[in-house]
Amino acid sequence: MVFVPFTAVDNHNCNVVVGSALLERHACEIYTRSVFFEVQTKIHRAPWTCSIKSVNSNEEAETYLIEHLDKRDEKIAEYKVVRNLKESTVVCSCNHIGRHGYLCRHVFKVLQNAGFESIPEEYILRRWRRDLIHIELQNSCQRICD
Repeated sequence: MVFVPFTAVDNHNCNVVVGSALLERHACEIYTRSVFFEVQTKIHRAPWTCSIKSVNSNEEAETYLIEHLDKRDEKIAEYKVVRNLKESTVVCSCNHIGRHGYLCRHVFKVLQNAGFESIPEEYILRRWRRDLIHIELQNSCQRICD
């Protein structure tokens, strides 16, 4: 799978880099196949369906107001994403991670905006990891098979 960022024009006729190649590559490496496709959809849709309306920042946190847009660029809803700089956490008011176990497109929009190259480890649930089987167990299975 090729991961290449490309340039596009947003609703305000500004050039933006889309594709999120590094976040997508990291997701491909760590998530199981089925969850990767779900996360990939969130990553791909973030630049097109989420718009940063405002950003308030201080020494401890950045608060983003994200507009969720439909296909006609009409606002569906607003979500608040708080990125705590000291604790390195990101929380969205939609609580998608609490319901599904992986990050929402609103958080991916903030991570893309902040220049993240990988998904923070604390948001990768163990049950969705590709490398779930412990290394010692893999080695013992390998020895039995050999």
